[in-house]
Amino acid sequence: MTGPGVRQKVKFDPIKVRAFETRTGRVVATVPYVGQPTWSFGINQAGAWSVTVPLDNPEVDPDWLSGITDPWRFSWAICQGSKIWQAGPVIPEDYQGGTQTTISGGGLWKLLSDKRVLVNPSRATLAGVNQPDADIAFGPGDTSEIGSPIPSANRNLSLHTIAKRIMQIITAATAGDLPIVYPDDIAGDAVRTYPGYDLAYVGQRLTELTQVIDGPEIEFRPEFVDEVSKQQIRWRMRIGNPRLGNLGFPHAFDYGRALVDLTYGVDGSAKATRDFERGNGMNRDLVTGFYDHALPTSFDPAAILLERVGADHTSTTDPAVLDGWAQAGVLNNLVVAPNLMATVRVPGDDGQGNATRSPILTTVEAGDNMLAQIRRHPRIPDGLVGFRIAGANSTQKSQIAQLQLQYLGKG
Repeated sequence: MTGPGVRQKVKFDPIKVRAFETRTGRVVATVPYVGQPTWSFGINQAGAWSVTVPLDNPEVDPDWLSGITDPWRFSWAICQGSKIWQAGPVIPEDYQGGTQTTISGGGLWKLLSDKRVLVNPSRATLAGVNQPDADIAFGPGDTSEIGSPIPSANRNLSLHTIAKRIMQIITAATAGDLPIVYPDDIAGDAVRTYPGYDLAYVGQRLTELTQVIDGPEIEFRPEFVDEVSKQQIRWRMRIGNPRLGNLGFPHAFDYGRALVDLTYGVDGSAKATRDFERGNGMNRDLVTGFYDHALPTSFDPAAILLERVGADHTSTTDPAVLDGWAQAGVLNNLVVAPNLMATVRVPGDDGQGNATRSPILTTVEAGDNMLAQIRRHPRIPDGLVGFRIAGANSTQKSQIAQLQLQYLGKG
């Protein structure tokens, strides 16, 4: 029944756990569980998942379970209807006795950070990494500043498409392919050189691309190839240019209803006005990056100098790239924004199964903007406040999740 005065009820699908082959995406099993599977995902994050399996369930045979928990070969997916909260390789199992065991893993970025090295897979001698043909380079010319060859497919690209091309290169290795959907190329003039001898992991290089001003935001979002049959899973490589998500405020929450709670915290430890970055070399040969934000001392006698030394980038020989990291280290931390975590109802209901104007969380993507009507919050003033959703994670209750928020200001 519908009509005036009749509250619309919200449909809420149960969570299912599916095991699939990491390399092919083929679903091989639905896994029984007890309690509440955990998951987390977000922009520029590996994410994680965990499932407790009942060993006294007649559907759980020890040999069967051993087969679908072969680390890295198999992945598990935490699914709700057509939504996959997180999916990625099985890594540890923790059995401490009794009738339960816990299987855990990460998102696809975890595989890239732990098990894939950024070395050219098409070189003649796979073991050798000290020659230029082991390097992977991007730029406008034929060779990089250290003599690395730049193939035509790696020229005139944006940082967005360098991230994409890195994945296309490393998945061309024998048995290195993965079921990934990519966005279209975006042209640009970005320059990057990744020497093979540095033996850096792919996940590290992707992270570095996100850490400069206007660097692309990245997420590997799992999805069903066919939402009806649900027999194959893949990852969609979402790459921002530079931002991800719907930035037009498509979601609205009311504090005290589907937006159950909102925590607030501030951490100023990363704030800086001047940044130094270490690159390749030692002593007098050290290549460095630098950025200095002008302080308004002429009219603000309390303005204070805050210096920061960033991470070591020992393979970087280009001062311009190091300067970019230094600039981002300052400008991304110059204004200390509050850290916010929203507790929300996954169905978007009022707690009684009745629909509100808040969205069902399965329709929300990392990067989306949202508005929240705040009333009587102990720390945040009343009014319409804008936030950006950076990520999400589960809680111990299936109908409750948490959103990692970035504060955008009052409307």
